[in-house]
Amino acid sequence: MVKPCSIAAISIVSDWVVEAMDEFSPIDWDEMFEYLPGTLVELVDQPGVVYEIECYEAMMVPPIWLKGDPRPRYPHAIRIISRQTTQVCDLEWAIA
Repeated sequence: MVKPCSIAAISIVSDWVVEAMDEFSPIDWDEMFEYLPGTLVELVDQPGVVYEIECYEAMMVPPIWLKGDPRPRYPHAIRIISRQTTQVCDLEWAIA
């Protein structure tokens, strides 16, 4: 099975996403930014089994894909362990 997030990723700067980020949007933006790619999680059913979030596919139910796990997960089925490896944005320092 091919994961939707491996086919195409939504760019935060795209026009569609900017227009969709309003109060009437069906997308739960708080949840989307809580489960960022790279976040380490464990399954509630299997404590101690650690996975890394591959992507959050907002239009999928369930929305969270884990690396090494063949099926997507709901937020209530996983517990966040660490956000240490999460890359939120690229920062480049300009040297003047």
